[in-house]
Amino acid sequence: MFQLRFRVVLHYYLVENGGVSMPLVHVIARRENAVLHSDAAIAEVVQWLRVRIAQELSCADPGGQLTAQDIEVEVVDRDPKRHFGGDEFDLQVVVYAGEYPDRRANLEERRRGLQTGLAAVFGSRNVHGYVWILPIAGSFGAF
Repeated sequence: MFQLRFRVVLHYYLVENGGVSMPLVHVIARRENAVLHSDAAIAEVVQWLRVRIAQELSCADPGGQLTAQDIEVEVVDRDPKRHFGGDEFDLQVVVYAGEYPDRRANLEERRRGLQTGLAAVFGSRNVHGYVWILPIAGSFGAF
């Protein structure tokens, strides 16, 4: 019998933290890749992402300034039994961030900064991945 499990992931939310909207980063890692196999390696990538995303996505618009602590990262281990498509990528980085005019104006440049930074982090260590930044409107309410 074939059983499908669905995992619902909230991809974006807005946190009112002194007017700062908090991006959510969804990282899908193929842990079979020797470079990404250990928890320590993933933790290092996550820490780098938090700092670099804050730098790349901070903008002059009110509420658009970010620090590494404002960035929430969720890591999902890619399981071939439950993940379909994107097989050629070892690391998929999807950033859901508040939509600000200043951020949107040079989004490609910001994405390239993350992309080239990750390429430099991994160097020639055979990690193939992508960065996808999605500026979106959202609303958050804690309960």
